Amino acid sequence: MGRANRENVGPTAEYEFEDEREDDSVEVSRMKVAFMTFACPTFSLDEVLAAAKKYGYDGVEPRLDANHNHGIEVDASAGWRAEARRKFAENGIVNCCLATSLQFIGDQAVTDAPPRIDLAADLGAPGLRVFCGPIPKGQQMDIAEVVKRVADNLMKVAEYATQRNIGIWLETHDTVRHGKPVGEIIDRCKHPLILANYDIMHPFCNGEPLEVTMKALHGKVRHTHVHDAKAGGGVNIVPIGEGVVPMPQIIRFLKAEGFQGFLSGEWFEPLGPADVTLPKFVAAMRAVVAYA
Repeated sequence: MGRANRENVGPTAEYEFEDEREDDSVEVSRMKVAFMTFACPTFSLDEVLAAAKKYGYDGVEPRLDANHNHGIEVDASAGWRAEARRKFAENGIVNCCLATSLQFIGDQAVTDAPPRIDLAADLGAPGLRVFCGPIPKGQQMDIAEVVKRVADNLMKVAEYATQRNIGIWLETHDTVRHGKPVGEIIDRCKHPLILANYDIMHPFCNGEPLEVTMKALHGKVRHTHVHDAKAGGGVNIVPIGEGVVPMPQIIRFLKAEGFQGFLSGEWFEPLGPADVTLPKFVAAMRAVVAYA
């Protein structure tokens, strides 16, 4: 793995840095590292937590509604939920977010959100990842209409989210893959629990200049999804440091924001087995956070 200077690292550098700090007074970032269970969809909850602990992760982000084997779903019993929460605590692993499939461009998300909010509260997870979703077939909407509809639907669940103290974190993805419309939705909601899940790949790989994303999401990032990707459009996820996503610049932005949340890795089994990808991701992120 190549070594890089922290000030001039390029977007395709692999992140193993020489220790260039002049003293030990440099403040250590409070950002934490997690992974979504797409990295190990066949693992039981016990296996997920054991892997997180083995490889030095701070948290896990269970993916709901995707037939993963961890058992964290809305039909889980009250007893199972209590036992799952105990297991997270005993292992010293944070349940940092429940990654849902909710798409707030449609009304169904308003119906489906409350039981997922309850699930998060029961498990001790602080929030839900949600989507805008694609524009429904047969409908025509410009981005201003999309922003209004998504914000209106998010506000329909805001009161219940407030009662349970669960965040609703809208991802930079699909119709709102850029930071600008996500920022506009959050501004329209003006609610402390409705914030951004900054998927760092989508805005950059879909042509939004990094400075535009940063301005749009200033003060709004509550959670992140981290992955690298090759150029050329579409989603072509590669190991951290092998793609074009400007990781150090993004981490510097998050540091400047005072972000103390989770850098949650999202990748899929074709990238490799969990015993290969999990240790590789956490090592890469610890390095870039320390030296970006």
